[in-house]
Amino acid sequence: MKKYTENKMNTQLLCLFTTKEEINIAQEFILKNYILTNPNVFVLENKSKPEEAFITFNVEKGSAPIDSQWKTILVHRKKQSNTIYTINALNEVVKSKTGGVVDNSYMIDWEEFRNCILTTSNQGYKKIPTKVFKSFNTENLEY
Repeated sequence: MKKYTENKMNTQLLCLFTTKEEINIAQEFILKNYILTNPNVFVLENKSKPEEAFITFNVEKGSAPIDSQWKTILVHRKKQSNTIYTINALNEVVKSKTGGVVDNSYMIDWEEFRNCILTTSNQGYKKIPTKVFKSFNTENLEY
């Protein structure tokens, strides 16, 4: 049974925040509630807090995160540095580097954020160091 559509042009990346203990439950939630545009799903581990996990998956553009027990946000990915980020967090990074100004011409040093998730926080942005915990292909799963 095919659980995804091959729509590579109109996709967006979502990131679901969970714990390692609840990965299987979160995975089942994703497969039952979203139409994926790519069968590959990645689970990242917070290197600072190994019990925390983040599941990234691609859906059709315009798909909103579904209300659930898990926080799920729209993110982007810089492939060269494997950085996952929100636009708001990126703006906070720029402001931190330019004395509070959102300068659209500022060039981000992506190496500074290699293998990280960037989200916003009360203090500006939060840099979460990550590593791949596991990945799976949804075509091989039964739900």
